[in-house]
Amino acid sequence: MNELFSIINGGINMRHPLTYRMSNPHGISCYVLLSLKSNALFNINGVSMKGRPNTAIIISPNTPYYYENPDGVYIDDWIRFEIHDPTFFGNMGFPLNKLINLADSKHFSIIFQEIIWEFNYSREEFKKQNVSILIQVLINKLMSYYLEIGGEDSYSPFHSKLKELRLRIQSDVMLSYKADKVAAMLGISTSYFQHLYKELFGISFQKDIIGFRIDQAKYLIAHTKLTLNDISEMCGYASEVHFYRQFKKETGRNPSDYREMPFYDSTSRY
Repeated sequence: MNELFSIINGGINMRHPLTYRMSNPHGISCYVLLSLKSNALFNINGVSMKGRPNTAIIISPNTPYYYENPDGVYIDDWIRFEIHDPTFFGNMGFPLNKLINLADSKHFSIIFQEIIWEFNYSREEFKKQNVSILIQVLINKLMSYYLEIGGEDSYSPFHSKLKELRLRIQSDVMLSYKADKVAAMLGISTSYFQHLYKELFGISFQKDIIGFRIDQAKYLIAHTKLTLNDISEMCGYASEVHFYRQFKKETGRNPSDYREMPFYDSTSRY
């Protein structure tokens, strides 16, 4: 298999003192991906820009650049890599030499760490392929962030927290989730939380919870011998009556009728 990407070197959580300044007035021959964990001042091919934590940039080969943090310590994750298809970024429409907001910086960092781990410790017969695949994932996520978030005006620091919350709800529908309590944990008003949630996911917070619970109930009804009372409790319902009513409202069938169906109706939302 011919790998699309290959890594030259890289590092995680690299810290540099106030006097640090990276300067390449003629650029370098490979791509550079920087994931910022501190403020930074950039000049890319004569264009000045200010970076902040939880942003990233890919600098193209032979592009003059320098960066520093005049306010203190400079911290980043970084890799230098090559790509073996010169048309890749052009075909993708990727915004090279531009800062991109990271919608979920924690997960982005996890992939970054996996790349460095594979590069340093993976078995030789798997290393190149694993690294190439992970770099592809990293670039795909950056492109997704760029398309999803766009400019600074539409960026919200709560996007990552809301995505984590939604995955938590989907994984554990048995728990009780209240909009006012979640909003208080985030330090925002209930109305603003509900606005952000619907804007990001295209569905209200409460409606999303109901959907996840019904999806889980449908799966358990179709694939287990659990009683309907047990299923209602496992899906977060305080009473079996409430479960029956909501299940019928969302699916058009009673849970008992759904179990008698000769096939599994996979009409879940996901």
